Amino acid sequence: MKKCPRCGTRFDGALCPRCRAEADNAPPPLVEVYVAHGEIDAQVVRSLLDAHGIDCFLTGESIRRTFGLTVDGLGEVRLFVRAADEEAARDLIASREP
Repeated sequence: MKKCPRCGTRFDGALCPRCRAEADNAPPPLVEVYVAHGEIDAQVVRSLLDAHGIDCFLTGESIRRTFGLTVDGLGEVRLFVRAADEEAARDLIASREP
């Protein structure tokens, strides 16, 4: 369900049934908050963010799951969060680093 940007009504479809405003179909903007050097590091950080209610999205080469190593960027995993969660995510990530 979408939330109307004008009146806050939740609905499905292109127009709000209450005020006829158009739905905002654009996904929320994502911000890169961390570059992991391998799948294990990425999953540890993802678990930390998930435990604090922050949705995390991973991107990277498929080879990262096969070999679990990073060579010249191959195997890097980039972690993204919604822009609204960026500050909290960066604080959590910083708190785990020595």
